Amino acid sequence: MSLEVLNNSIRDDRVEPEDEPCRTDLPRPIVLTVKEACQVLRISRWTLYDLIRARAIETITIGRSRRIPVSSVSKYIERRLAEDLQ
Repeated sequence: MSLEVLNNSIRDDRVEPEDEPCRTDLPRPIVLTVKEACQVLRISRWTLYDLIRARAIETITIGRSRRIPVSSVSKYIERRLAEDLQ
């Protein structure tokens, strides 16, 4: 089999992606990684760990991984907004 025939057969076997819109029905996460929480809050990893140590943001441990519930991030933001309005 020549190289050209082989290349053509490989090209023919490739699956082209269909023009489908991105799925928006995926479930939203209920917990975030430390990195994701930092991105959501737009703060550094150090600042997030300071907030965790001060018990301003609650965390859970799953196995050996620390996770931050989305509800904890929301509560923190609500408390900060309430403090700033007073």
